[in-house]
Amino acid sequence: PSSTSPRGASNSSECKCSTGALMQAGIGCVDCPMGLECPGALLPPLQKAGFWAAMVEEGEAEERSHSVSHSHQPGHEHTHRHQYSVLECRDDLECPRGEPGTCAPGRRGPACNDCLPWHHKISGGTCERCDSFEGLPFLVVLGLVPVLGAAVVVYVGKVDLVKQTIRALTAMMIVGQLVSSIQVLRAINELSITW
Repeated sequence: PSSTSPRGASNSSECKCSTGALMQAGIGCVDCPMGLECPGALLPPLQKAGFWAAMVEEGEAEERSHSVSHSHQPGHEHTHRHQYSVLECRDDLECPRGEPGTCAPGRRGPACNDCLPWHHKISGGTCERCDSFEGLPFLVVLGLVPVLGAAVVVYVGKVDLVKQTIRALTAMMIVGQLVSSIQVLRAINELSITW
């Protein structure tokens, strides 16, 4: 990758990379790594659609794979070293083209894997805010479990279990199984499994 203008440079502040190259501190211009789009000059790179890039600290970048450094010279006074960690995303919709760290609306985290809190995945790679009604069944069950548990403890404490009929014990076991089933079904409903 070429650097500077055809006339050359009289000092290091005039050194610029061509399009498709990235200025790396202490090295000069290097080829733009996979997942980044390098506009050249001393401009920071952009992440390509389908990739997620984040600026990380120097020491942290050495621990991550696919890290690349970028030198930026604001005001041409000092050279700052930036490292970028690049991850491939599940698809182009969740990780659109843009500045490093750009995610589809409602998404966050490395490779835009997560929806924001109180958001759920919808088509088009985005996540939208949950309606308050969607959590209502869970809150009702969550509120009923302690009440039913307290009722069972009070009932069992007052009754001699030896004299209890099999019908009453069966009813208590059915209620317990029903509560467990509702919790399990709610948890399964939250899973998003692609076969």
